[in-house]
Amino acid sequence: MSPVAALILSATLTFSPFAGIIAYIVTYDEYSHHFDPKSAKKQSLQAAIFTFIVFIIVGLLSGYVFNTFVNH
Repeated sequence: MSPVAALILSATLTFSPFAGIIAYIVTYDEYSHHFDPKSAKKQSLQAAIFTFIVFIIVGLLSGYVFNTFVNH
């Protein structure tokens, strides 16, 4: 694994949880105005998990693409 791909992987693992947390905070703040608190928490958690997974997938794919196509 190249150093840049390792950097992409470490950044992905570092910042994906933060993206999920921010997604939860933002969606809860908005949903709390429109839904009851229990429903707002559930929907915000779903948005946070989805955001976390998307960031992990995009980070891993970009590291793979960089490692595969740039190093050859």
